Amino acid sequence: MKATKLLIVFVTLLMVGTAFYGIIASDTPLGHSSQSGNVTSDVANSTAIKSGGTAIVLPSPYESFTDSFNPFSSSIYPNGVQSLIYEPMFQIDPLNGTTIPWLATSYAWSNGDLTLTVHLRQNVTFSNGMKFNASDVVFTFNLMKKYPALDSYSVWDYITSVSEVNQYEVQFTYKTPNVPSFYYLNLVLIVPKQIWQNVSNPVTYTNPKPVGTGPFVLTSVSSSEIELSANAHYWQPNEPHLSHIVYYAYTSNNAADLALEDGQVSWGGLFIPGLQKLYVSKDPANYGYYFGYETPVAEQMNNMRFPLNQTFFREAMGFAINRTKLYMQGEYGYETPALGLSLMESQSSVLNSTNLKLANYLSQYNVSLAKKILSEHGYTWNSKGQLVEPNGTLVPTMTIMTPAGWTDWDADISIISQEEAAIGITLTVVTPVYSTLYNDMQTGNYWIIQYSNTEWGPNPYYGFYGQYYDGGNVTPIGQTATTDWERFNSSTDGFSTYLQEYSKTTNVNDQNILINKMASIIMKNDPVVTTVNAAIWYEYNNKTIGGFPTANNNYWVGAPWQNPALEVVALHLFDRADQKPSVTVTPSKTPISNYIYGIIAAIVIIAAVAVSYAYINKNKKEKKFNK
Repeated sequence: MKATKLLIVFVTLLMVGTAFYGIIASDTPLGHSSQSGNVTSDVANSTAIKSGGTAIVLPSPYESFTDSFNPFSSSIYPNGVQSLIYEPMFQIDPLNGTTIPWLATSYAWSNGDLTLTVHLRQNVTFSNGMKFNASDVVFTFNLMKKYPALDSYSVWDYITSVSEVNQYEVQFTYKTPNVPSFYYLNLVLIVPKQIWQNVSNPVTYTNPKPVGTGPFVLTSVSSSEIELSANAHYWQPNEPHLSHIVYYAYTSNNAADLALEDGQVSWGGLFIPGLQKLYVSKDPANYGYYFGYETPVAEQMNNMRFPLNQTFFREAMGFAINRTKLYMQGEYGYETPALGLSLMESQSSVLNSTNLKLANYLSQYNVSLAKKILSEHGYTWNSKGQLVEPNGTLVPTMTIMTPAGWTDWDADISIISQEEAAIGITLTVVTPVYSTLYNDMQTGNYWIIQYSNTEWGPNPYYGFYGQYYDGGNVTPIGQTATTDWERFNSSTDGFSTYLQEYSKTTNVNDQNILINKMASIIMKNDPVVTTVNAAIWYEYNNKTIGGFPTANNNYWVGAPWQNPALEVVALHLFDRADQKPSVTVTPSKTPISNYIYGIIAAIVIIAAVAVSYAYINKNKKEKKFNK
């Protein structure tokens, strides 16, 4: 009996020891799991993760910072900082529509989709300790109504009122059904009523001391550095894991690139030529990148200026562009050739066979076809190879622009200008500062601008709406357009009507039919010329900070400039140095210490079994002798 008990004790100890070995030999924190690939991609929201560490974030190069943190502004630098301080009702992944309850817990459509009721989360406070409730949500949206310049997503185009049902319930009333607008409502960051109701002009207000519900608070600001610290009042338990997030200003693109390449940046959103060689190869176990694709980069052609106001002319210019050359030379093999339609690559499966064939047709490189189209419409060429209009005058020299310092796009438009020369069109390359270019694009003061549609979302509707919708009223040149910068008349062939019909249905088959109708109209009229699929630039350094999305665990869009979605990634991040055991791991290799632990454990097990066996035999002999 004693031997049996002793054996049970040994077995129990061995089980405990084996379990303990499993813990001490583990390569990842408790509550986390290793993923295949170069580095571990971890899951957040674990109480086992200790808080600490600093992430250096570089969404884009900025020469200097100011203490301007107005969450309604489109010109906050560094871009993304606002989404760490302020939050939306729901977080939605713009690539696939995955929705996470955030400041709200649930929502419901009713009254024929004319009423949206949102239930808010309780026990949420702002960073100064004030309670968050329905009054803050209602105030935020009504502020956008009172000051239309704050309404970046045009939500008041389709809602008529926002009202407080009770302390934690809000109701949105619609003019007409518009289910897709739910995405736009959740791009809005909620501000505290108690503070903003005292702001005399919220449009120009710089908000130097921001107060939000987000996981971080502003600690310090200088022209060269912005520091955020963990919000002690944050409503999510055990979040954030990081103690600090820091942004640095860089005097040039090259300085920013070098900082990333030298491992000084934890989380980047840069375009760097030769990224694999200049960055990843220096530490393949920890340095990585993953580029998803948004709507294609396009040559925005001013549809209100001759000769670009002619569909066939724009189409001919499209055939003169070698997209593969742009992909390999201008974009260094990162941004793949796009279809001839403003549609995210991942969403092309919605196209029917006819539209897919047309999209491929429009993206071909065919100089002969370009010339044939121009000839059929009365254009000729003089002895110098210059394109001549049917009335005998030279086609005017046009400008093609993109922002200064955007090196890949600068290279793209240089290539395009050379290629258009092959069909007799002269393009002058101009690279103004971004603010000048953006203003010119809004006011129509341009010929051609290379740009990508920033209003993309979980399905093709959002790209079509953001790129082309103008309510059927094209904004005249000289006036500011918030969308439809190419000045395409969205009422053409019923395009606007189909957009409106789409917003009123939740039937997937009906939606797909409408998407194909709209796609057909766009390709028939060819208002912009797409070139390459716009990469969502994103790099990570997993050496000291863990939890980033990777190709093997792409749990969320990774770019540090993607508002407000980037907050989800920020809450997955943790300091590897503060975790016991270490989380720095290459899954394909097992640390030698693990083998040592295994050998020790095996010896202990063998010894324990031997001792137990000897003791039992001895006990049996003693019992036999005593008989």
